[in-house]
Amino acid sequence: MDHFSKAVERARSENQSVRSWMQAESREPASSKPAPAGPEARSIELDHDHLRDRHVLLYPDRQDLAAVDVYRLLRTRLLLQMRPNGWTRIGITSAGDKEGKSLTSINLACSLAKSGPDNVVVVDADLRKPNLADTLGFGVEVGVVDHLVDRTPIEDILVRPHDVSNLFLLPGRRIEEDLDVPELVGSSAMSEMLSRIGRMKSTITIVDLPPVLVGDDVLSLASQLDALLLVVEEGRTDIEELKKAAELTSRFNVLGSVLNKSRHKLERFESYYYHGQ
Repeated sequence: MDHFSKAVERARSENQSVRSWMQAESREPASSKPAPAGPEARSIELDHDHLRDRHVLLYPDRQDLAAVDVYRLLRTRLLLQMRPNGWTRIGITSAGDKEGKSLTSINLACSLAKSGPDNVVVVDADLRKPNLADTLGFGVEVGVVDHLVDRTPIEDILVRPHDVSNLFLLPGRRIEEDLDVPELVGSSAMSEMLSRIGRMKSTITIVDLPPVLVGDDVLSLASQLDALLLVVEEGRTDIEELKKAAELTSRFNVLGSVLNKSRHKLERFESYYYHGQ
């Protein structure tokens, strides 16, 4: 029985709960190296109140410390699997919609960037429902789809928070025209874009993917990534849908799962736990 099958059976035995998908604490890796020079990117100001309302941990305060620690745990365990394999591209997805994959992508990227020394780029690859810019609270005139369709230069799309030198955002823009999304995400243009990002010195790329069960976008793009991480929302993710998502992604490197909105609360913040292979 594979990793996800065991987890699903465990969840089923606990009345459809996925609370048991947790592991013990892990220490944060120390780093004193400065971040390497990143690409040219437009600097943007982000509203702290908006970020706090959306639970984004870019500027955490004291009441967010427990949540920060959980993302440090997630970051550390991912790096322990990524570094020995030379992996730099991680896709984050979920079985269905609105289960926390975009927030997980952003907060994981924040944790990675703050630990240094890597540059971290978050790519909004959910072309149907891009959510990166909305979550962070900034406007988008051109996005990933404009690069894929019209070859808009990446430098015209890429932004970074003005006071975080090694965190870069490649946001999406909502599309109105009838585009073949699976073809776009699996295209040579997408591959070239990810390769170009990867050529930045010391770069980790976090790709915010669509849900697995919404079209075949994830399957079209996953082969261009090193590994996947699956977000599960307790009380929302359907066990049968989770099993189907696990089956569809089984031929790729699935590092583990993140438990979102656990019934166990971390102060005011919704809990996030990581369960790796």
